[in-house]
Amino acid sequence: MFKRSATCHATRRRVRRRRSRRGVVLVVVLVVIMMLALGAYSFTQLMTAELAATDSYERESQARAFADSGIELAAAVLGEASDGALRTNVYNNTALFQEVLVSDADQARRRGRFSLVAPVPPDVGGGIRYGLVDESSKLNLNALVEYEVEEDAQTDSLMHLPGMTADVANAILDWIDGDDTARYGGAEAQYYGSLVPPVEPRNGPLDSLDELLRVRGVTRQLLYGEDANRNGLLDPEENDGAASLPLDNADGVLDLGWAPYLTVVSREANRRVDGTPRINVNGDDLAALYDELLTEFDEETAQFVVAYRMSGPVNNSAGGAGGSSGQSGGQSSGGQSGGQSSGGQTSGGQSSSGQSSGGQSSGRGGASAQGNSGAANGSSPNGSGGQGGQSSGGNTGQGSGGAGSAGRGSTSSEQRGGLAIPSGGGSQQIGSLYDLVGATVQVELNGAQQTLESPWPDEPSELGERLPQMLDALTTTDDETIDGRINVVEAPREVILAIPEIDEQLVPVLLAAQSNSGGAYDSDPLRATTAWLLVEGHADAEQMRTLDRYITGRGDVYRVQAVGHFNSGGPVVRTEALIDATALPPQVVWVRDLSNLGPGYSTTDGTAANTNQ
Repeated sequence: MFKRSATCHATRRRVRRRRSRRGVVLVVVLVVIMMLALGAYSFTQLMTAELAATDSYERESQARAFADSGIELAAAVLGEASDGALRTNVYNNTALFQEVLVSDADQARRRGRFSLVAPVPPDVGGGIRYGLVDESSKLNLNALVEYEVEEDAQTDSLMHLPGMTADVANAILDWIDGDDTARYGGAEAQYYGSLVPPVEPRNGPLDSLDELLRVRGVTRQLLYGEDANRNGLLDPEENDGAASLPLDNADGVLDLGWAPYLTVVSREANRRVDGTPRINVNGDDLAALYDELLTEFDEETAQFVVAYRMSGPVNNSAGGAGGSSGQSGGQSSGGQSGGQSSGGQTSGGQSSSGQSSGGQSSGRGGASAQGNSGAANGSSPNGSGGQGGQSSGGNTGQGSGGAGSAGRGSTSSEQRGGLAIPSGGGSQQIGSLYDLVGATVQVELNGAQQTLESPWPDEPSELGERLPQMLDALTTTDDETIDGRINVVEAPREVILAIPEIDEQLVPVLLAAQSNSGGAYDSDPLRATTAWLLVEGHADAEQMRTLDRYITGRGDVYRVQAVGHFNSGGPVVRTEALIDATALPPQVVWVRDLSNLGPGYSTTDGTAANTNQ
């Protein structure tokens, strides 16, 4: 009986344990299912986040590609030669540069565009335009120290920048110039060597504007002002005092600093606007020069320019003509120049014993130089004149002896248009193409001494078509580029005032031309050069000879801001690039990402790009 009872109890315990195990399994199964569900949910969330991140990365990459497309378009446009005479308008071209569709799609959030945007200077209305910034519209610091003017004049050029002081200006010039002599109030190696750690001044051309931050007295506030996002527009945070960065004076006017007015690279290609080579009027082969001029212009022009190179002007500050013609008996008479050189008299040479002496020439501020004598007894037909001094503010002219006709046994010459052109080249160099305007030359033509008048008379009413053609077709150098000249049809007031020897009466004229053009000068042949200043009577030929070294109608190095975005929402990418179009095809020198500074522009007012969403 007892054994049976024990057996029953054991059986009941086993049954209860089995039932307990079945309950545990159920709980375990439920826990496992719950964990699997949580894992699936977490995986789904992770994949959703990854998908969003991938989509965001893809859209940002696309927006960057849109901006890159804008830079490539700018380079392509700069590289195109137009079908007429001028390049496409790149100053303000909404049809070409505003909201350009790159990637089309059914959904607005997938439709991609870019805009090329530039600020308009406050002097001419402010706001933005759709185009490129010509670096030649700025003052080139590297070129400034090379200007053949007094050091004080270089300092004065910088004094027109907002907040500039004479000490800081001289420190900047000391940093760039090649010597170790400090200007008054400036700084050279002695100062920079005393710093901890010591700094070595550049004493050479700057690579970037940021390098100015190493110059004594230059601060980021001076260089970049209140324009924290580099868009050239007054944004709310740039006009709220100390409420938010950047710090500003809340005066309702954007302090742009010096950056919009300065550059370290500006140059223009020494070729015509349609990309073809120019004719160098200072070439050594005068016969070839005559042939090129005859093809480009006419016989009158070819005769005058070559005669100018042979004997120089008789009524121009560039110098006077010397010896005239060699006699068959071995004697030559010295030709006399009737010209006066802005404060210096130019005299012709004298003849004696069969020799032709070159004339003496002098200009204001320069010493006269005795010309070399040339024997006309069979060794040389030319009496070369001395080099003229400086005239009208530093232009150097050369007074040269005129070409004498061949005597017995003289060197060979070639006949072109009645001129006996010496094979040795001309004795007169042309410093500026404006030297040819209104000039007169005396030369032996068809065996008789004649006076030739310039085909470009100093009469504005007669220069409207011929002068722009001449400035585009001719050059005075074989150099591939001309560096540092200022584009006066885009330059702001501060830069125009910085031009050495500028007549202040020209400043309002230039600014008025900018505000009235709206970029139309890109399609105006007269505005493509500086000819309009003379043609419209704003300056005379003498002023243009002085200013020609410093001013131009357009450059060939451009800065561009490209904004890539979508039609609705999404990331905005803003990049800045420098494009050098002096070589063909144009080269993108560098690209800088400005996206961290914000979109900069908004499409809500039809400008450039939408804000991040």
